[in-house]
Amino acid sequence: MTGEQIPSCWEDFAPFFADFERWGADLSVQDAYTKACASKLQVWGLQDDTKIHGLVSTEVVATAHGLVCVITMAYGTGPEESKHELMEAILLWAREMGCKKIRIQGRPGWLRWDRRFKPTGIIAEIDLCPV
Repeated sequence: MTGEQIPSCWEDFAPFFADFERWGADLSVQDAYTKACASKLQVWGLQDDTKIHGLVSTEVVATAHGLVCVITMAYGTGPEESKHELMEAILLWAREMGCKKIRIQGRPGWLRWDRRFKPTGIIAEIDLCPV
């Protein structure tokens, strides 16, 4: 899907990004839309003939060690087999784009779900504005 095609599908995509943002994600709905329309963010779907069950978004980032495909959002549900097929499609695409790595920032469940991901750091925060 090209950036020009995003507006025609955004009504179906937006609820996933909105839920993800409500859960505390750094990627806002508006940022996702703007980046997707500019072809700077890729949107991958888990869908069947009737509806979209989940979305994954990726962004290719240039680093000192080469291109990295960053999974910026994964939200929704779907059969495990479909999730693994989608991950394989993303891996293949990232290789074709010249990416050296796939990177995630998320919950520890990713490490159990796909054992190819290895922890390379820790993300920790101090909330300076407690509720």
